[in-house]
Parts: sequence; structure tokens; C-alpha cells
Amino acid sequence: MAVGVLSSLVWAAYGLAQKRLLRQLGSQQILLLLYFGAAVTLLPVATPQAIPQMNSLQFGMLAFCSVNTLVAYGAFAEALKQWQVSRVSAVIASAPLFTLLSMWLVERFVPHLVIPERLNSASVAGALLVVAGSAICALARSKS
Repeated sequence: MAVGVLSSLVWAAYGLAQKRLLRQLGSQQILLLLYFGAAVTLLPVATPQAIPQMNSLQFGMLAFCSVNTLVAYGAFAEALKQWQVSRVSAVIASAPLFTLLSMWLVERFVPHLVIPERLNSASVAGALLVVAGSAICALARSKS
């Protein structure tokens, strides 16, 4: 629970800081700063020698995740530039649902690829409530 609360606080601070930074810097400049900071922070625990030992599936997944991160955060930065933060937050809150759906599909069609999540009804209901709450907040704010 503490990690979840801390993560949401950090994510909110990041979104607000980026929205403010967009007044002085471009999206790409902010992302470059973030990637550089993350690289420096994660360098002590990184194991780049594991990359040549990966099979083609693992390397493909690493490449996909790398490109996905660049595209996703680039789109996030542009969305913050164009939309209100509440609307961006409502869209971002739906990401866990897409993750759960894609994991369910992979479990069904390629069961040996991932370990099943074993979600109970409370987990699914909680995810739906988060998305619904974000959508309601965004819609209520846009009407006022």
C-alpha cells in the first residue's frame, strides 16, 4: 500500500512539474532530461552484460519496451501541452486496464509466455473504480 501511495504522489508531482516546465522547455527537452536522470540513477544497478545473453524473444521484448517508452512519454508530454491535466490523468488511469486485458489475452493464447496474474474480483473492481473515478473527475472539471 505504501508503495502504491508513494507512486501516485510521485506521478502527480511529475505531471504537475512537467506541465509547468512546458512553459519554458519543449517536450523533447524535458524528456531528454528525464531519460538522462533515469539513466544516471539506474546505472549502478544495471547489468548491460545480460543483453548479449538474451534470446530473440527477450531481445525483441526489450526493444519493444524501449520504443514503447519513448513513444508513450512523448505522447504524454504532447498531451500535457494540449490538454488539461485532469483529462490527461483520466486517460492515463485507463492504462492498467489495458495492461490487465493484454496480460489476460497472452495468458489465454500463449500460456507459457507469462505467469498468470490470478486476479480476484476485488482487484478487477478496484481497477474499474480507479478508472471511473478519474473519468468522473475529468468530466466534472471540464463542465465547470
